[in-house]
Amino acid sequence: MKLIIRGEVTPTERIAINAALEAHKNNHNRTGIIVNHKIKIGKNIYPVEIQNCQKSYMVTMRNKRQRI
Repeated sequence: MKLIIRGEVTPTERIAINAALEAHKNNHNRTGIIVNHKIKIGKNIYPVEIQNCQKSYMVTMRNKRQRI
C-alpha cells in the first residue's frame, strides 16, 4: 500500500510515523477508519493520525497547527 504523509516532517517525526504505522498495520485492517496514535520518543510524545484508504495510508502529524 502507498504511504501519503501530509505536511512537512522532521527526521524524528518520520521515526514516530514509522513506529505508528507498524502498530497500525497489526491492529487495523478495515478501510475508511481514522485512528490516532501517540508515540513516545525520548521525552517527547508525537500524536500521529493514520487514515486507511483503499490503496494507501494517509498520515498526518497532529503536533503543529493545521491549515483549514
